[in-house]
Amino acid sequence: MGIFDRLRKSALFASSFALVSLLGCATVVTNPQEVAKATQVKFDPYTNFYSVSGMNLDLGGFPNITKTWMRGGFDKSGKNEYIQLYVYHWSQTGWKFLSEASDITGTRLIVHRLDREVNYDAAVEEHIAIDLPRDFLESRKTQGLNIRVLGSKGSLIVEVPGSYIVGFLERFDSAVALQHSGGASLAMPTGRPVLGVQYIQVTASLASTLNMGEPRGVMVVAVTQGSAAEHAGIKQGDVILKYGDKAMNAIPDLQAAVASSEPGTTVPIIIWRRGSEVTVSVRF
Repeated sequence: MGIFDRLRKSALFASSFALVSLLGCATVVTNPQEVAKATQVKFDPYTNFYSVSGMNLDLGGFPNITKTWMRGGFDKSGKNEYIQLYVYHWSQTGWKFLSEASDITGTRLIVHRLDREVNYDAAVEEHIAIDLPRDFLESRKTQGLNIRVLGSKGSLIVEVPGSYIVGFLERFDSAVALQHSGGASLAMPTGRPVLGVQYIQVTASLASTLNMGEPRGVMVVAVTQGSAAEHAGIKQGDVILKYGDKAMNAIPDLQAAVASSEPGTTVPIIIWRRGSEVTVSVRF
């Protein structure tokens, strides 16, 4: 098993200032239009559902990394749908055994445990999904979500700004409407290559944990099923060092490199995996 072995993505408030969670880590906020634009829609032939993934929202920094993102899906009829909030927590201080969740309004929410495991360096990972009923989401468009996730060994506060909910639902509903009306294919709505990974920046502390020496690259924390990344053999926990002939020193480097790739091309990617460099080939 890799340093991260199973998960999946989110962000934001109403303008351009930092949202600080009770975990003490700030993230940059954007507007609903940016959230909608960054939300990806992809068809999963294994489930016959369209998957809708929102952008990441970082809630905690090393050594306790917490990420959350909104994710939903609907079938080809455009009628059966679901929306969930995914929460990923990585810590060197032990599991929280997360199992219950409630919003600040007192609304109890259903929690699904997706993954819980120990890494080779004794750090632990927990990954859960929280069901978000549609009427409940609609009622939180202005105030946003403030969810307390409880476990037998601790808890997390997960905050999702109202602008994120508005932007995600805008993209989700437009995709459902397009499919329901028999419109164009939703498999590649952006018309550009999608690698199919979610990631975090490699910090000095994380580089030390991974025996990398100096911090470099972008660590993969989730790989979308059926994506170009999965077909290439990229796994959770891999650190992308080079994309083609370009060094990946920061997240914007990877985003720009993928965006400039052409459909139908194959790109060699050098990754750091368990103490050594490995090369894989990604075909878009």
